Amino acid sequence: MSLDPQSNSERSLFGSLVGESVTRPQYLTAGLAFVVELLYLWVAAEALLFWPVHGAFFAALAIGQGLLAVNLLFDPGRWTFRLGVLFNAGLLVFWVIARVIETIFPVWIIAVRTPVDSLEYIVMVLVLSLLLSLIWMRKNSN
Repeated sequence: MSLDPQSNSERSLFGSLVGESVTRPQYLTAGLAFVVELLYLWVAAEALLFWPVHGAFFAALAIGQGLLAVNLLFDPGRWTFRLGVLFNAGLLVFWVIARVIETIFPVWIIAVRTPVDSLEYIVMVLVLSLLLSLIWMRKNSN
């Protein structure tokens, strides 16, 4: 008799829901994507009040990160890694271009700031971490 508080049926149910071969790097990468999604949702909620187009943009980014995280947990195929890398690399490039344009041409439409301005640096560090984690997972999955 096992002293394990979790029965075999519970383990098999959880294993069938999440997948038998979910590894710690998958949990880490999916967790990063979920954190980025939550931060984008926070920004989207505040941005929708002031600039609805920006709020919709951040909501779309949150949906993309959430779909990536769920797909990483349930069925991380080759396309999951490719689209995840493209999506997060595109976010980083778009953010850098927006910051460069903002410093050169401080146009009021481009320089719109949300109430949580300092959060963008935290999100970009997390996006960079997520991008590196996706690349590392892809290289080690072969």
